[in-house]
Amino acid sequence: MLNESLSGYRLKILKHHDEYPAVADLLYPDERDSRLLQDRISELAAGLRLNIPHINVSLITGLHDLPRDQRRVLELPLLKKAVEQWAERNKIDKSQLTIQWQPSGKPQARVSDGPLDISLAHDNRYCIVAAASCPLGCDLAPVTHRTLQQWSGLLGSFGKNLIAGQAAGYGLDRRGTALWAAREVLQKLNVKETLSIKFENPTDDSILFICTTDKGVIKIITFWTVLTRGRERVLAL
Repeated sequence: MLNESLSGYRLKILKHHDEYPAVADLLYPDERDSRLLQDRISELAAGLRLNIPHINVSLITGLHDLPRDQRRVLELPLLKKAVEQWAERNKIDKSQLTIQWQPSGKPQARVSDGPLDISLAHDNRYCIVAAASCPLGCDLAPVTHRTLQQWSGLLGSFGKNLIAGQAAGYGLDRRGTALWAAREVLQKLNVKETLSIKFENPTDDSILFICTTDKGVIKIITFWTVLTRGRERVLAL
């Protein structure tokens, strides 16, 4: 039998908060993070009268650095799960579900009553999947610090007027990352030219971008979130 003696050991009782992650959430954060993101996007989409996609997020450290074929092996179960949950929510038969990748690299799903639009994005920690009955793209990006000059160089003409004159700091980094994520969404929608971009209904944690493009007017909702593990990120849909 092994006995241990602790000297000077102190315990502290922490106040309980229902919204804080439990121990199980810290170990396996996917369910909690997916639920929180789905609740938030459903709230925002309903208020702005937008279609509500189904969202799943999964913690897969190092995914971004893997070769394409290895990434797809890990991504495929996430895509299937998101489509199955979308089908269940919409009472659609999922027995004939198929998923394949288009030559562009975008995943494509089919259920019993026809094609279903899906989009996937990942950084080096998280992978997010969105599914909907309408065309969509998604992106997930950690809020990154850059100077105004660096953001202007990175974004180019895209949304340059929306960051012009902003002082370097937290506010600029949040908006710059949101614009970057919005541009990624447009690329996944095969937009070739963005004629103008403005925002509506900005709040402390979300921005709705209205983009006039060669494919018509596209609305992109972006919001900032902190998942169970890691720093603040922007989700764009």
